[in-house]
Amino acid sequence: NYGLIVDCVSCAAPPPPPAPSGAGDVKGKVTDAVPGANLEGVLVEIVGTALSDTTNRGGRYGITDVAAGDVTVRASKAGYVTQDKSATVVAGGTVTVDFALVL
Repeated sequence: NYGLIVDCVSCAAPPPPPAPSGAGDVKGKVTDAVPGANLEGVLVEIVGTALSDTTNRGGRYGITDVAAGDVTVRASKAGYVTQDKSATVVAGGTVTVDFALVL
């Protein structure tokens, strides 16, 4: 008769995953409203904060560590009408905010 012997020095349950930091991310794409072409070099910012990003060649941007809650996201580029959109950022999540700017 052989039984199974379990010797556990540290059998405590693994620690729980870290709680969301209270911040999330905002990402999206900016295009020209008429031809639908991607717009590079657009400043996208979270109004009332120092958080911003500039769109790449594909018209994409990403802003991290945005405080959870309701925010206003602004897209601006010389020659185009500045556009604001409202979004709700969820802690640990990502919200997508796309823009189609007009001349």
